[in-house]
Amino acid sequence: MKYFPVKQNLFKWGVIEDALCMFCGDGIESIQHLIVSCVYSRKVIEGLAHALGLQVPYTDLISWSATVQTDIWKRKALACIFKVCYYRIWQQRNKTRLQSRVMRPDLLVAYILKIACLRIRVIHHGSIGSLNPSWFSSIVNDGNMLCLCN
Repeated sequence: MKYFPVKQNLFKWGVIEDALCMFCGDGIESIQHLIVSCVYSRKVIEGLAHALGLQVPYTDLISWSATVQTDIWKRKALACIFKVCYYRIWQQRNKTRLQSRVMRPDLLVAYILKIACLRIRVIHHGSIGSLNPSWFSSIVNDGNMLCLCN
């Protein structure tokens, strides 16, 4: 990750003059900051978790999704959603850098859910009835165990 073009590295290489996060302006823009610490990213992840009825850690959503106690396809679906989330945050970061416009976190969450549902529909051969993530609405937190039910 030391060659990833985040502002921290671009600053170190002398390409730009400051390394502050362009989303929040509150920290040095590193991969760790963008995924875990950035206020904007946290709002997106919180919005996504809320839409799915989940309480998730901020550190590593993809690894966390692999520990959820449910059938394999739903674990893969969660991993897909969070991979799309990370990618779209990065894509939004690049658009913000080039166009100086930031998409509202709630709009990015809706976009992430739409893209993730489309991908999951393709992977799961169309068994998801709509683009609405309501098929995940019965996620119940039971102590340390999450049950994902249809």
